[in-house]
Amino acid sequence: MSFTSTQTRVEFRPDGCQYRTVLRETCRLLGDGRRDCERTRRVFRRCPGDRDEVEIEATDSTGPADLEEHRPTHPPPPSRRYDGRATTV
Repeated sequence: MSFTSTQTRVEFRPDGCQYRTVLRETCRLLGDGRRDCERTRRVFRRCPGDRDEVEIEATDSTGPADLEEHRPTHPPPPSRRYDGRATTV
């Protein structure tokens, strides 16, 4: 089984240009809680007067990833048990 996650961030900088960063991660499960992932990061720039976006940076990485690294380090707070009475918050 595999899955892909993509995030895009756009920012306008003081130089008047628009920068778009695209992060993409594609992973497949290996078993025993391990994944093999391919990560890409691409940065595009479009300045006033430019006809097209220009790719100014690209980074690729691959390798195993442990599912533990994406789990929260602190456990969630314990939920209160509902006893049938109304409470104010």
